[in-house]
Parts: sequence; C-alpha cells; structure tokens
Amino acid sequence: MDHDIFISYSWNNKDIADKIYSELTLIGLKILKDNHEVKYKDSLKDFMFKIRDSKYSILLISKDYLKSVNCMFEVMQLLKDEKSIWNKILPINIDAKYYDIIDRIEYVKYWQEKDKVISQSIADIDITNAISSLEELKNIKIITQNIDSFLTKLKDILVITPSKLFSNSYKELLDKVKIQPDDEKLLQLIPIEIEKNPNKKLSKINKFIKTYKFENSFCYGIKATAYKDLKQKEKAVENYKKAIELNNLNVSAWNNLGQVYEIQYCNYDEAKYAYENAILADPFAEMPLLNLGVLYKNHFKNIDKAIEINESILKFDANNYKAHSNLASIYRLKDKSKFIKHVQISVNQNYIPAILMYANYLKVDKGNIELGNEYYLKVNELDKEGYYKEMIEILLKSNKG
Repeated sequence: MDHDIFISYSWNNKDIADKIYSELTLIGLKILKDNHEVKYKDSLKDFMFKIRDSKYSILLISKDYLKSVNCMFEVMQLLKDEKSIWNKILPINIDAKYYDIIDRIEYVKYWQEKDKVISQSIADIDITNAISSLEELKNIKIITQNIDSFLTKLKDILVITPSKLFSNSYKELLDKVKIQPDDEKLLQLIPIEIEKNPNKKLSKINKFIKTYKFENSFCYGIKATAYKDLKQKEKAVENYKKAIELNNLNVSAWNNLGQVYEIQYCNYDEAKYAYENAILADPFAEMPLLNLGVLYKNHFKNIDKAIEINESILKFDANNYKAHSNLASIYRLKDKSKFIKHVQISVNQNYIPAILMYANYLKVDKGNIELGNEYYLKVNELDKEGYYKEMIEILLKSNKG
C-alpha cells in the first residue's frame, strides 16, 4: 500500500496516538508519526513539513493540542494546502471545546497573549542573539492569525471521538482512505487483535486464517498473545517465534516474547535478548525499553543500567509518565529530590502506580497521613474498573502505608 497517514497529536495524548499507530500498521497502512519516523538528532521541523505530502492526516484535537506551538505549526502546514486540506484530514476530538464562539475566542486570546509576551521580551534584546526565538515568534504570529478560521471550519465538519473511532474499527477513517477491496480482509484483524477474551481471540484468529488461507507475522502474533494470556507458554513462544521469523522487525512479537520469558519462564537472559531485539527493530519503542529497565532493576540488580534506560526514554518523550515513575521508584531510597521530581511529573499525569507510590511516601516517610490518604482517594476516582478498590480500603485505614 502507498497510503501515507500522518498523525498530528499532543504528547499528552500519546497513548491514543500509539494505539492508532499500532492498529493501523497491523493492516498494512503506512503511518507517519514523529517518534516512529524522526531519528535521534533529526529535525522535527523538517519532518513536520512532510505533513503536506501525506495523503491523509489524523488530527487528535485536545485542549493541549490547540495550545501547542508544535501541533499548531503542523496545522499551519496543512492550511497552506487550503483547497484540499478538508478532504484529507480526519479530526478526532478528545476534550476540546470550540463549537461556541466564546470558546473559540478564548483560544484567540491565548495566542494573542503569547505573541504579546514574547514580542515584548525579544524587544529588550539584540535580535541577532535570538534568531531561533524570532523564528518561533513568527510561527506564533501565523497561528494567531489563523486559529479562529481553523476552529470555525473545524466546527462545521464531521468530528468523531476516539471511542467512536475504535468501536467502529476505524470505519470513518478507512472510508476516507478508500482502502482497496483486496485489503478489506485485513480490517478484521483489528477487532480480533483488541479482543480481551483470550479464548475468543484464539477462536477468531484461527477462523480468520482458515477462511482466508492467509497468514502473516501479525496473525501469529495475535495467536501467541492469546496463548500467553491463557498461560500456555510453550505455544506462546512457538507462535511469537513464527511471527518473528516472518517479520524480524515485529516489535510487539519481540516484546511479548520477552514478557513470556520473564514472567512465565523466569528466564531473564532470554527476556533480555528479546527486549533488546525489539529495541533494535524500533529504538523509540516505549514498552520494550520500559520492560528492559525493570528487568535490569529487579532481576539483574543493575540500578545504573536501569536509570540509563529510563532516561533514554525521556530523551525522546520528556513527559513519559511510566519512565518517570520507574525512575522515582529507583530514587526513593537514593535521592529524595530526584524522587520528588520524577514522581510528581508522573502523578500530575494521573498514573495510578505513581500516585500509590507518592501516597505511601507521604504517609510512611513524611508522616502526613491526611495528605497521603487524599492521594489514595484520588486513585479511587481514577480507577473506573475498581481494580484497586479493596487495596485502597485497607491502605486508608492504615497509618503504615
């Protein structure tokens, strides 16, 4: 396939962007997404100019998105192609309000104020010492001039939510892309891949393979994951290895193979080998890096290496809440200032394991029972499925944790 789909998103919505990326690449679509396409030390700005050359663009619209210079710079690149832009984009609204004129004016005010503050600051210095800042100011002025017209147009076209996009198996997007009939069977892999019941997943993928006489790396990866969830580790390993044999760059297969070796076999050397191969396939793949860091910390007792790996994630994803949480757990007994720094970044993004760690720190280390319990109650608010409910009830009654 030669369809190029660019995903434009705020890093605060990275989880949604990652989900779209992984599920659409599953059916063979070529997706452009910054941390998957931009190699270390490459120019992100040069990459963003590729947006205009992409055939389609997914815009993950959120409050953060509409206040981000990088995100709105991406939009400005699209607006340069005014005649065809609205035929090539699929906006997905996460939490932004722009249907009412008052809401749109608030964004205009935001960018006007940003323009004003930076312009006044630059006026006090020699402009030859602030060439990069002048370039950013130029972009901000362009955004300020165009934000209202962009939002006004946006309110008049079909905008869907992430939940609708996922529940409809990307129908709205794929209708726009006009996926070829020969590839339609691949669409069935998406709902199979996200099926939570492992027995149903296994039944569906076997039926798919039998019906279409079609097998690829992703098919075996789906089968392997079903076996992994069923705790049938031998079959899981067998199918992950088959997936890797068909596509040595299948990051998910390598990473999940590492999980089987680590958790179900307790074979840490094989787990390390699998995670490292996942990282070789994609140096910006978050999960194998996180898993490798945990492996070094918990099983190889190599704390320095664990820190190095988690810090490498922050080089391309500075707000990665899982990496910050992992670093916080390391620094809690080593360096209190670094612990506070990392745990608060993660807590501010509502990452439950980090909130639990911080609540425990407040009660045990600082003796602040009341504040610690407030954070435990916050977990209850965030835990929609009630996974932590019983544990929180016990912790709230305890003065020791």
